[in-house]
Amino acid sequence: MRVRGYELTYPRLLLAALVVVVISSGFVGLTTSETAFGSYNPAWDGASEVRTLAGNTGAQTEIVRDTRAYADQSGAATTALVVSPTEAYSDRDSERIAAFVRSGGTLVVASDFDDQTNPLLADLGVTARFDGRLIRDERRYYRSPALAVAPNVDDTELTTDVSRLTLNHGTAIDPGANSTIVVNTSGYAYFDANRNGALDDAEELGERPVVVRESVGEGTVVAVSDPSIFINSMLDVSDNRAFAQNLVNDETVLFDYSHRSGIPPVVAVVLTIADSPLLQFLSIAMLVVVSAALWRSTRIPLPWRDSSSPEIGEVGPSETELLDRVTARHPEWDESRVERVARGIMPDAPKEDQDD
Repeated sequence: MRVRGYELTYPRLLLAALVVVVISSGFVGLTTSETAFGSYNPAWDGASEVRTLAGNTGAQTEIVRDTRAYADQSGAATTALVVSPTEAYSDRDSERIAAFVRSGGTLVVASDFDDQTNPLLADLGVTARFDGRLIRDERRYYRSPALAVAPNVDDTELTTDVSRLTLNHGTAIDPGANSTIVVNTSGYAYFDANRNGALDDAEELGERPVVVRESVGEGTVVAVSDPSIFINSMLDVSDNRAFAQNLVNDETVLFDYSHRSGIPPVVAVVLTIADSPLLQFLSIAMLVVVSAALWRSTRIPLPWRDSSSPEIGEVGPSETELLDRVTARHPEWDESRVERVARGIMPDAPKEDQDD
């Protein structure tokens, strides 16, 4: 196969295909994340589907990489999700989030065994605390007792179409004086404090809260005792998807990754540019300069070129060479017709009427 004078052999086509695959794989790697609970992680342990759920409701979604972004939100009709942070929130960070909640925002904090969320709840003035011990249920579970099912659900706007939640190695919540319990485990749940996978004499059966809510100023804080409820592989286990849908059913949904990794490099660059008018201007200016340089360096092959024609940018065939080529292709034409056609296809030559 020949394209504009360039021979496309099977080895060349194979090499081109390999280059496309490598470049595409690299781009995918730079725009996705393998971090657990990552909003750009499409794997089983990622949380990309929750972001999709929010978008499908028509919500405006935003990735928060710095708590200063909370100051840009009025609070009303806005929900923020903090899912299993790996770094502690500073006093200044907590103040920004508290101001957001007090002004009418909803903050969802999902955690289990980390050490970052209880201090955050305390700074927000929330009385509930995450227990931190693994919860099991030998009677009501999904696949194994460590995946306890919580069937005792209060009827609220958070639990529309929710009859149970399914945990995945989660904990429970110690409700505080101002807490309202939204979802409880069954009465057969217990804390496996020593993690031996069995109910010991010192471990008691009983209902354990796994979702509670508290009012803070004009807003609300919702504590969820297992962030795994929101990972892709657990959303379709009853009734986690409906619960997640209810939580992100707001005008604006913030995904707080300010204290957790999981933002892919390309996405991080795009978000950085979007946050800076100066970088936006410089990016557009650079794009214009590069496009102009590419445009000037490109030469479009003329239609008379073939495999023996000079390379792009070199001088084309002489008039004598064109006359010989036209004569060889159309030996039946007379001399005057050959000359007219040859002059018509010469580069920069004045165009005259040509025969078809």
